[in-house]
Amino acid sequence: MILNTDNVIKPKNAEELEIVIVSNKEELLLWSKMLSEAYECSEDFSNFFANLLNEVGLNGPWYHLMGMKDNKIVCTGSILFTDKGAYIYNVSSTKNEKYVSNITYALIQLAKAQGTDHIALMSPEYVVPFYLGLGFKEVAYFHYYYK
Repeated sequence: MILNTDNVIKPKNAEELEIVIVSNKEELLLWSKMLSEAYECSEDFSNFFANLLNEVGLNGPWYHLMGMKDNKIVCTGSILFTDKGAYIYNVSSTKNEKYVSNITYALIQLAKAQGTDHIALMSPEYVVPFYLGLGFKEVAYFHYYYK
């Protein structure tokens, strides 16, 4: 899916959240734990992923966001900036679509602030209507398999 940032639609059902840009390894470990819980991954994977992203760096071209409510992480998202545009990854929540709206919109606003006018992402089919509601357009279809 792809979005021209000029065509973004602000979510109607967003929750009031504090959006935090992950800035250190401790926050990254918390971010990764939330992501791993949402995708039902092991703690070992969570730690491996956090360490890997920490090695890549936290000050670009990757940025990781956390949505906080009542001092708890309730959603995550990442964005990768390239010279061709930005790519959204790792969107997860505590099973609340309103939180996904917040974090996705925050990622889009970060891209706009960086001067990026196009954002791409891959999405499972059942989430496509959500992204269409934010202004994304479908551009390709694919299947992936995992064990």
